[in-house]
Amino acid sequence: MKSKELNEAMNGLLPKAARTYSTIIQRNTTTLQDVLFGYATCFDLLTALLALDTQVTVQGKGKEIVALQQFFSKENRAVLSNQEIASEFSAKLPSGDTGTSLQRLALTDGDAVAILNVAVVLKMAGKKCAEVRIAVGGGLPAPVRLTAIEQELGGKSLDAALAESVSARVADLIQPVSDIRGSAQYRKQISGVLVRRALEEAYQFAKGRSL
Repeated sequence: MKSKELNEAMNGLLPKAARTYSTIIQRNTTTLQDVLFGYATCFDLLTALLALDTQVTVQGKGKEIVALQQFFSKENRAVLSNQEIASEFSAKLPSGDTGTSLQRLALTDGDAVAILNVAVVLKMAGKKCAEVRIAVGGGLPAPVRLTAIEQELGGKSLDAALAESVSARVADLIQPVSDIRGSAQYRKQISGVLVRRALEEAYQFAKGRSL
């Protein structure tokens, strides 16, 4: 994740997310396939990749492109067989007035697993939200996209009041778990705060000013 191109793309969203994964030695010996198919779905990197609408190329006897989200869905979970590998991960990077944000809350700065993490990818067209992708993970069984909020924001003028309004509904859209890092109730309580902060930072990157 020392690539100049990656650090410049999307305000360095992917390198930021990847750096929280374990130690540098572990990162250097781990592939995206290891993270995804080792069912380590709590890490920031997968939340960021989900917000980037990532597609996974699965290579076996044939070749198939599968949305990353399908690997997390209980209803339609894609699973690799012993004869298949994930040969490519393709992320969609919108152009123009775009900004991203990764917000996480952890017990310590060095904790690889967040109590909760949020990734936002935002594209503005003037004062209006042209496109937004919001993913929440860390304290959930698997990261999820907040599609209802994405649709609500689409085409609307984004301001502080709207960001606050949609963030207040985040807790009702996620099903976090309770573990040693925090209770499900606590994760619900902080979810809206992290989403609002992520929207505000992404907007600042996209427009060069605060909401």
